[in-house]
Amino acid sequence: MKKLPLIVVVGLLSACATEANVQPISAANLEEQVEARVEDEFAVPVDVSCPKSLKSEVGATAQCVLTPEGSTSAVVAHLTVTAVAADGQVEFDIELDVPAESGSDSTTAPEETTQPSEDS
Repeated sequence: MKKLPLIVVVGLLSACATEANVQPISAANLEEQVEARVEDEFAVPVDVSCPKSLKSEVGATAQCVLTPEGSTSAVVAHLTVTAVAADGQVEFDIELDVPAESGSDSTTAPEETTQPSEDS
C-alpha cells in the first residue's frame, strides 16, 4: 500500500480551537484533495468518489474509490486523520490498495497544504 500524507486546511478557526469544534472535511473536498494529491504523486488522472465526509479528529477514517483514467479497475484509498491543529489544519494519510503486480515500491509523498472549497 502507498502512504501519501496530506494536510488539508478545513477552515479558519481561532487559536483556541479544539478537535471538537473543527468541521468535518466534506466528501466533495475529500474528492478534490485526494484527486489532486494522487495525480501529483503518480502523474495519472483519476476519478475519485468519496461517499462520506471525514471527521476532523485524530483516528477518524474514511474511504474513497479511485479509478484511473481509461481503466475499469478501481483502487480503494483509506484515509486516516493523523493530526488536528488548533488553527484548523487537518492532516491525514492516504493508503492506496494497489495491486501487487503494479511493481511499485511503497513510498511516502511530501506533505502538502491546501485550501478546500466550500461545501456544495
